[in-house]
Amino acid sequence: VKHRQVIPVTDPEILEKVHQNFRISFFKDVLLPRALDESTFALLGDMELMNGIEIATAFHGDAEFLGKLFTLLKAKDTPKEKRAETVAFIQDLCNLAKKMQVPSRHAFYRSLIEKSGNFFGTFADILADEESTGSERVHVGDILKLSLEHDPELLRSYILDQKRHPGAPPEDANV
Repeated sequence: VKHRQVIPVTDPEILEKVHQNFRISFFKDVLLPRALDESTFALLGDMELMNGIEIATAFHGDAEFLGKLFTLLKAKDTPKEKRAETVAFIQDLCNLAKKMQVPSRHAFYRSLIEKSGNFFGTFADILADEESTGSERVHVGDILKLSLEHDPELLRSYILDQKRHPGAPPEDANV
């Protein structure tokens, strides 16, 4: 398996955690699921969980990394395959954040919203893009679902900031 990075990870410690999590997941889920006793399986699961939390925390704490990530998503000249990989990566980050404690998860989503410039708008644009693939739409749907499960107020605030509900006619339209 070749490790691909959407944006290069500059922290070698975090990169090692990513590789370690992949190996743990592979051993636990593919190679040894029937051969492991319960305690070993639980230990591997705990290691995977702790690494995942460290990975998500490191990425959301890196403003430069998140800035590059969302710049790549918003750029009109980003190849469709690269955009799909970026969306899948953000979905993976949100899945890792799901396992964080509430204050950390809250900081994670606030960080994504602040660094993206327009978190929900970016994903609305992808959903509205006729060239979006089915898998991109599924990933975006999952990202939105995970953010709503954490705090519906985030989307509510976005909608209110837009001054109208998406898809509603403009306020000055004749009804």
